[in-house]
Amino acid sequence: MPMSWSTEYGLRRAIRSGDEEHIEELLHRNRFVDFDEVKQIFEDERKGRIRPIGNIEYGDLEIRDKFGRPDVRRRC
Repeated sequence: MPMSWSTEYGLRRAIRSGDEEHIEELLHRNRFVDFDEVKQIFEDERKGRIRPIGNIEYGDLEIRDKFGRPDVRRRC
């Protein structure tokens, strides 16, 4: 199931503004978000860093692929 339009818009807006808390909230709140879609949004926005193993680093956040769903964690 593709990501809803409102979730995608909110994620893009949070990435552009650098609002890490909103990104974390959006990804935790929405069950139907696919990791590959999130990765594509970060690539489209040219923000964050995509590691060779596929994880996304954005500020203090690390987004991992957990069985096709994004798993968001704060890096220390």
